Amino acid sequence: MDPIQILAKGLTTGLTSFIKNKITNEKWFRDVVSFIRKDNYSREVTNMFTAAIADANSQSRLPENLVKELLEDPQNREEVFRWIIEGEPDDSPKVDLNLDPYMERYPRHQDETLHFFYIVIKRMQNYKVTYWPPGILQILSKVENMQTRLNTIDHQGKEILKMLGDVQPRNSSIQFRRALEDMLYEMNLDGVEQQLKKALLTVSNTEHSDPNWKYDWLIDGKNISVVEKPVNPEILKDLEKKIVVLPDIPKEFRRFADLNEIIEYGKRKQITIELPLHEFRSYAGEHLLYKQVSKDPEQLIMSIPPTPFPHVECTLTIGEQIKSMIWLQVVEILDDDTRIFSNRNQIDRVIEYEFRFDPARETIAEFRLVPINESNLVEASLLFFRYLLLEGEQEFQLLLNHNNVVILEGILTKDREEDISIERSTPVLECLFEIECFFKIKFQMPTRLTETEVKRIAEIVRIIRINNLEEDVSGYTCSAYYSDLETLKKIVYEEMDEGTTFQLYDDARITLLNYCFNMRIHFISDIPPIIKDVEILKKKLELLSQGETVNLQFISTEGAQNKLRYIMICGEL
Repeated sequence: MDPIQILAKGLTTGLTSFIKNKITNEKWFRDVVSFIRKDNYSREVTNMFTAAIADANSQSRLPENLVKELLEDPQNREEVFRWIIEGEPDDSPKVDLNLDPYMERYPRHQDETLHFFYIVIKRMQNYKVTYWPPGILQILSKVENMQTRLNTIDHQGKEILKMLGDVQPRNSSIQFRRALEDMLYEMNLDGVEQQLKKALLTVSNTEHSDPNWKYDWLIDGKNISVVEKPVNPEILKDLEKKIVVLPDIPKEFRRFADLNEIIEYGKRKQITIELPLHEFRSYAGEHLLYKQVSKDPEQLIMSIPPTPFPHVECTLTIGEQIKSMIWLQVVEILDDDTRIFSNRNQIDRVIEYEFRFDPARETIAEFRLVPINESNLVEASLLFFRYLLLEGEQEFQLLLNHNNVVILEGILTKDREEDISIERSTPVLECLFEIECFFKIKFQMPTRLTETEVKRIAEIVRIIRINNLEEDVSGYTCSAYYSDLETLKKIVYEEMDEGTTFQLYDDARITLLNYCFNMRIHFISDIPPIIKDVEILKKKLELLSQGETVNLQFISTEGAQNKLRYIMICGEL
């Protein structure tokens, strides 16, 4: 068949078929004709067809006699030539090819037969992109857009005519069709689309049998649906809601009897079931509120998340090293009915466990703690490291928090983790956790701690252990720096008077990870200390100027009890 005839036939089908002559006289169509016929492009099209067939034949394992029969079939030959002009089909090529008779005669080659034509399509498209000039590709793109609009109009027009037949007299439907055809003949596609919308408005304004409801319509591509809307949305509250789906069950789920079994499988495995749908509808009572039909390539997917199994709050204890509040929850049921318990769904967990329970034998197997990979909490790392360092038999127990009933207990036997880095890190984590508990803070753990940070951790822990208590420093000598001349003179001269007392204090600051620790250190003595070399200091004072700094050294008086008191507060950086 002539490629021009194929193109004209493909553009006009159904409702738009009568405008074939009008389309073939359009300038853009004449440009395509000129391109194909000038410089032997018809022969080029034929050559492209021949080359694509040869490539596909070399890559397939079809018998030569089957290939010959497929290509001598007029319907198949016309369809392949149409692909040259119109491009790759939107739907499966099987829709318009005549393959069934050949698949019946050659059952061994059913899958390869369709694959053969897929190769032909790809080869033709590659040839066009490589060898055809950009100008003709733009024209063909316009042809494709025109065909899409005409197909949509054709489909929507038929649907609306059917609807109008139910709500209007027959002569009104005939008048609508004629008006549509007139505008199509004038190639006024925008006007046609407006006329379609008006027709749909007519449908939606049709009197509903129930005065509390009215008709409405939805357009989804070529698909048009008449739905219902309540006059007062409040009535929806009292109606039962339901959905109706037409699923395309994937192979992996076809072993189940029905959708309920598939959903139950998803619950047992605690996985989300995803099913492709042919159609989706939602209802309020018997009223259709919404409808959607699947269309390639945007497939309609229904996701069914699993219903989580219930959980109870418990306290898990392992030996004397591990104690934590956890969820007790089934996270999966295996095919042999074994239950896997874990607290992986617990958002605030600082320890994660897992074990298997056989309900038939009432036995527990494979109890273990697992690391929380996404956690940077000190307590989580500390508890897991403590678990790794456990050795031998350890008692474990699960206690219900609401009534203190032991629901599970036993003996856990494990080998100690021989990892020197874990042994070294655990004491540091213990100190960090002590700091967190004291100040009620949470550190953001880095991947590693520097030597300076480890020293700061040790110093903060030392201080908080004596926080607001007094540390004995009897016999110590301390120094203080002064730059205020008047204050310095007062201290030096008044120190000589019996019974004069004063207190020294110093402020310090330590930063650690994402926190700042401010501390004040008080020096307290029941007998005032004396100033070392006071006579020399007096002479210096005569020569000092305001702002110059002097170091005063205080010596503990014999028999005096000297103490240091630390006060520390914490804040985020």
